Amino acid sequence: MTRLNEVDVVRAGRRIAERVGARTLTMRMLAAELNVSTMAAYRHVVSKTDLLFLIADDILSGVVIPPPEAGEWDVRLAILESSAFAEVSRVPDLWDLLPPGRTIPSEVRLERAVADILMGAGFEPASAAWAQEAIFGYVLGQIQLQMRVISNHGAASRAELQAHFAYGLRIMLSGLKVEREAESAGRSARLL
Repeated sequence: MTRLNEVDVVRAGRRIAERVGARTLTMRMLAAELNVSTMAAYRHVVSKTDLLFLIADDILSGVVIPPPEAGEWDVRLAILESSAFAEVSRVPDLWDLLPPGRTIPSEVRLERAVADILMGAGFEPASAAWAQEAIFGYVLGQIQLQMRVISNHGAASRAELQAHFAYGLRIMLSGLKVEREAESAGRSARLL
């Protein structure tokens, strides 16, 4: 008899979701991937929704958070968000299937990292929060666009999707630089 642990179950679920999509993934498919009965799979995750949350956490745990020595704030943010897009793109339909209101531990880690980068760059707390929301919205929007492109035109290459994402991210970061400079100039003027 195969002895399973949660990591085995999550990794198997992720492999299936990357192959066929999160929507198509079933607990029966998971059991077959693990070479166990469906009931054995349910001993480790109580539902498909729970499995999807665990897969999401596993995916997000792979996002690179660059250290301060990796470069200026915008370079680090570009590295982090590009890594996030690449990881999230592995199972693009997953994110629409996650019911709201449940925390994904790795998502919290990423939110803190983005906030730390923005606050370290000198953004006011409110501006940092708005910038974080805008970036998060951009990443999710690009995932939605990716799903539409794939469903309408077949599979686009990862490199093509990443290049499209990187272009928009550069524009967004350029705008954030301007905002940061304006905030900094405003603070300086208030100090005079």
